[in-house]
Amino acid sequence: MIPRIVGTTVHWPTLILGVIAAVLAYVWVAKTRQGFEIRVVGESPSAARYAGISQEKIIIVVMLVSGGLAGIAGVGEVAGVQRMLLDPAKLSLGYGYTAIIVAWLARRNPLAVLVTAFLFGAIMAGGDVIKVSLGLPFQLVNVFNGLILFFLIGSEIFMKYKVSFVRRKR
Repeated sequence: MIPRIVGTTVHWPTLILGVIAAVLAYVWVAKTRQGFEIRVVGESPSAARYAGISQEKIIIVVMLVSGGLAGIAGVGEVAGVQRMLLDPAKLSLGYGYTAIIVAWLARRNPLAVLVTAFLFGAIMAGGDVIKVSLGLPFQLVNVFNGLILFFLIGSEIFMKYKVSFVRRKR
C-alpha cells in the first residue's frame, strides 16, 4: 500500500517519481547527444539515416524507457489508488487517450507535460463534480476531451498553413 496525500486519492511517492521522471526526460532529450538523436529520428527519419544514426537502436531505447515509465505509473495506480489487482476492463479506462491530448498540448516538452497534466486533471475532476451535482451523463467529460482534441488538431492546420481569402474580380 502506497501512502496518499491526506484528503485525496493522490499517492505522493508516485507523484514525486513522475515529476522526477519528467525532469530527467527533459534533461535527457534536451541536453544529451542521445536526446538529439531521438529528436532527429522523430522529426526526420531520412535525415537520421543520412547522418548515420541507428534508428532501430533509438526506437528500442525510447520504447524501453517509455514502457518502464508506464509500468511505474501502472504500479502506482494498482498499489496506490485501487489497492488491488482488478480486471483490466475496470482499471482507469481512457487515461491513455487523455495522455495523448496532454502530450500534444505540451508540444513534446516533458516539463510542459507536468503543467498540462495538472490542468487536465483539474478539468476531469471538475467534470466529475459537475456530472454528480447536475446529474449529467458520465461521458460528458469524454466529450469535452474530444472537443479539446478536435480544436487542437484544427489549430494545427491554421498554424501550419496560412489561410487567406481572395476576392474574385468580376
